[in-house]
Amino acid sequence: MKWVTSSFSVLLLLGVLAGCGGGGSSSQTTSPPVQSPQQIKMTGPWHATASDGNFVEFNANQTGSTFSANQVAIINAKFNDSTNSYTNATWRPQNCVPGPYSLTGTIDNTSSSIKFTLQQTGGQITGTATMGTGPEAGVLDGTYNDPACNGSKVTFIATQALSLAGKYVNTCNFNPCGTADPSLTLKVTQDSSYHLSISGSDTKDGSFTLSGTAIGATMWVSGMISGQNVSWYGWHYDALDANLQEIFIIDADTNAPVATVEGCINGTNCTLRPL
Repeated sequence: MKWVTSSFSVLLLLGVLAGCGGGGSSSQTTSPPVQSPQQIKMTGPWHATASDGNFVEFNANQTGSTFSANQVAIINAKFNDSTNSYTNATWRPQNCVPGPYSLTGTIDNTSSSIKFTLQQTGGQITGTATMGTGPEAGVLDGTYNDPACNGSKVTFIATQALSLAGKYVNTCNFNPCGTADPSLTLKVTQDSSYHLSISGSDTKDGSFTLSGTAIGATMWVSGMISGQNVSWYGWHYDALDANLQEIFIIDADTNAPVATVEGCINGTNCTLRPL
C-alpha cells in the first residue's frame, strides 16, 4: 500500500507543477485559431462590372484549381449624361474586339486570388482578382488589361449572378425608356443549363414566346412577335436589399432600348407592383 500511496503523491505533484507552469507564473496564454484560407468556387454564372463600361458575363465550370467558360458574353454601356441612366445609354453587345469569347483561369486558395485569360477574336484580356472576406465574401475585386481596346489596369468587381427567372412588367411609359408597348409583361424561366424561355404579351401584339440563353447576368433571346423576327439581349440588375429585379432589354439589330422590365425572383415576394 505504501508504494501505491507514494506513486499517487508523485503523480499529484507533477500535475500541480504542470498546472502552475513548473512553479512560475500562473497565467496561461492561448494561441489564436489559425484561419483556413478561403476556398474559391468559380462554378456557375458570374457577372463582372468594369470601369470601362463592360459587363463581362460567363458560365463557368471548375476542376480542382482551374476553371473555364465556353459561354462568355460582353455587353458595353456608355452613359450619355450625368444621370448614369441605363435607359439613356449607348449599348453594344460586344467589346471593341468581337467574339466569340472564351475564358480560362486558375485559383490560388492560399492567397484567395484568381488569374484569368479571356480569349477574343484578335486579342486577349488578362487579369487578376482577390476574393473578399467578411461582408465582401464572394466578391472578386481585380483589374484586367485589354490591349486590343487600349485598356490598362481596368478595375472590376465580380459576383455570382442570380437566375433571370421571374415575372416582369414594363415600367417605362415615356421616352427614352424604350419602344415596347407599356402593357408588356414577361414570364421568364431558366433551367440548370441556362436555357431561357419567355412567355410574353402586350395589348398591341398579343401573346408571344421567345427562347435563348442566359450567360452570367445577361439574356440573349429571339423569336417572333406579330410575325416579325425579334432578337433581344439584356442585362439583369438585381438589388436583393430592395427586392428589386430589372432587365434592361436592348434590340440586337438596332442596339436601341426596348424596355425596362421590373419584377422579382421566381415570381415570389412581388411587393413592388402587382403582376
